[in-house]
Amino acid sequence: MPNNAGKKISRIFGSCVFLLLSAQIVIGCAWGILNFTSFQEFPESAKMILLSSGLSLRSDTSVIYPALLLIVRTLTLNGPIKFYEVMYVLQLVLAFAAWYTFAARVLPIEKRWLRIWFALAVVTNPFAMQCHLAVLEFSFVSSFLCLLVTFTVRFSLEWKMLGSRFGLKTAVRHVCIASLFWMLVSLTRKEFVFIGFFCILFLLYKICVNLKAGTKLSRLSPAIVFIVFFAAIELIDGAFRASKPLLPSDVIKRSAYIRIAWTEDLANKYVWPEHIIYTAGEHMAGEAMADPGIVRTDFTDFMDEQCGRKQTSDYYVEWFLYSFKDNKKGIIKDALVDLAGYVFPPAENEAALSGRVLPGFATGNLDVMRRHTPLLTEFYLRLASIVYILFAIASAAALIIRKELVRRLRAFAPVWLIAVCSSVVYTFYGSNTWDHKKALFATCIWVGLFAALSVRGITGKEEA
Repeated sequence: MPNNAGKKISRIFGSCVFLLLSAQIVIGCAWGILNFTSFQEFPESAKMILLSSGLSLRSDTSVIYPALLLIVRTLTLNGPIKFYEVMYVLQLVLAFAAWYTFAARVLPIEKRWLRIWFALAVVTNPFAMQCHLAVLEFSFVSSFLCLLVTFTVRFSLEWKMLGSRFGLKTAVRHVCIASLFWMLVSLTRKEFVFIGFFCILFLLYKICVNLKAGTKLSRLSPAIVFIVFFAAIELIDGAFRASKPLLPSDVIKRSAYIRIAWTEDLANKYVWPEHIIYTAGEHMAGEAMADPGIVRTDFTDFMDEQCGRKQTSDYYVEWFLYSFKDNKKGIIKDALVDLAGYVFPPAENEAALSGRVLPGFATGNLDVMRRHTPLLTEFYLRLASIVYILFAIASAAALIIRKELVRRLRAFAPVWLIAVCSSVVYTFYGSNTWDHKKALFATCIWVGLFAALSVRGITGKEEA
């Protein structure tokens, strides 16, 4: 009897989620149609267009997106179709294909129409739709990352099922496929060299556990494949860089300061060298405080030109220590709030929608999204934000009651590993500037979880 009650509750919950996500699909498609001919005016989009003209990389963007944008702009020059409309189509198609593949290979959902519904539910969440209909690389990043974790999970499950039949050729082929998607995501945003590495590391670990045959030397083949792909990523990205990449030690030193820079008073809190104060003046300091993105880009470039890379890194560490000493509690609190926002983006988005003043890009992103269809956008955002929070509470409760939470987390370890890893990296990657574009993959994973539980509830099968 309790088991039947549990199934009934699961079916009711699944039906509710199915109906609400179906409503989201309809609203999301309407929003997409009404906004398809509009260009979302992100400041980063203007920089991306400029970047695509010369392919001289200075920002965190790598070569794939600006190169593709250059090709599309060239082909659509003076034509009836706008270049950004072509980019929108490419981004939507890739996103749908990625999440359809996820539904088919990871969950796996047997019925084709449910796979299509699952992919549409993920693609049409409003925070994803804004990225799919923008001239920015975050849609591509999320789709490539989805494919990377899809094949990582699928291959590890196949190896477990093959048992003693699992051989070296299979391992090498699978590592090649996963490394290809790692290369694609890394050459879209350079920080994903590090983030995607954990998927490859997970596969190499699984190979060590499952692979029985072969000599010690031959069993190193999968690791050699990984090294070859890593070298290719660095060579291709480096070929288009305007300057040499920073050393890991410099990245860590700068990230410590940049994490807290925006919330501190640049003019008064730090001991600047006199020539920096004179050259930068109040204008540069004021700009850096008004726009947190400038701390990572224009302000840091200015410091490099004035002081050199090594001295800039040393100054940043010094300024971080001054700041941290004066405001430990505030800095730690802000970092934890950002981390929570990247792990579960709907909560941070709801805070922005509720009128809470947030530093960084959260409210700015939503203002850009509202520009062309304000009433529909407001309804679309609020419905999704509130529904996702309620779904998360109900989903967690359902998995805990059924004693499946640990098993589910273990089964999809690469998915959660990448989501958490990217959340940690982005928490310390910007000047206290939570940005839902960078939390896109985590948002999609949450929506995918809700959709998967809905499929399981309405079918009564272990498909999801």
